Amino acid sequence: MSRALAAERQRVTTLIDRALDAVTRAALDALYVNREGVYAITALKHTSRKTSPSRN
Repeated sequence: MSRALAAERQRVTTLIDRALDAVTRAALDALYVNREGVYAITALKHTSRKTSPSRN
């Protein structure tokens, strides 16, 4: 099963890699740069939770 998952992950990664232009790829890569122990993507994840609509 793990081989099937690895193969599918590789297939999807290849498709996405081919579809993205260089500017978009660079912007996404920048989200995963570790700055002082924190990734920029982490801040985005926390922000999205704070701004989600409340359920009344």
